[in-house]
Amino acid sequence: MFSQAMPSSIGGDAYRVITLSKQGHTKLNSFYGVLIDRIMGFLGLIIVIFFGLIISKSILPTDLFQGIIILLTFSFLAVFGVFIFRKLPLPKHKTINWLTELSIQFQKTLNRFDKWYPQILLSILIYIFAIATMYFIALSVGLEQPFYLFVLFVPISLLLTMIPISFAGWGLRETGMVVMFSLVGVPKETILIVSILFGLSLIIVSLPSGYLFLKNKL
Repeated sequence: MFSQAMPSSIGGDAYRVITLSKQGHTKLNSFYGVLIDRIMGFLGLIIVIFFGLIISKSILPTDLFQGIIILLTFSFLAVFGVFIFRKLPLPKHKTINWLTELSIQFQKTLNRFDKWYPQILLSILIYIFAIATMYFIALSVGLEQPFYLFVLFVPISLLLTMIPISFAGWGLRETGMVVMFSLVGVPKETILIVSILFGLSLIIVSLPSGYLFLKNKL
């Protein structure tokens, strides 16, 4: 619910930090835990995009294919940068110390197979459900395109929604979907409708959690 009313997923993450801190965890550890969970989700998203790139390589325009490769490369480097940050010979500073501790906690998580494997697997499953939802919405409005296009384009659009410059990723998701699908000949108006309907479906499924939250508060 909170993620639908604040930039990117900031609202939902902030609520998770508050909830964990109320359960006895320190706010700082709660913050690190939520952030690492986001990193794991990000890794799952990279895996899905990579798989989509493999199965749709032959039909993609060269420029689009190269652009996605660059996007994946920078995404992987960002995660790798978090992992090795703790080993960099950097001066002591509040921000640097915070990032170093994040890197240490991330490394501890990766050392535990039972910690990171379920997180990444769950993340992949969530994105698969999102892809399937978008695909069936497209079919419902008469847009029949190969499923593998959705396997590639939907995760990339969802990656764009992580940029905290719009509420719940609105606008970013639509822009990504329109730009990428238009490159393979899909009408912009149709794919825009599909993306909007997908966004509305996210709002609808978040309403029960909003109701339960308000009920507990009243």
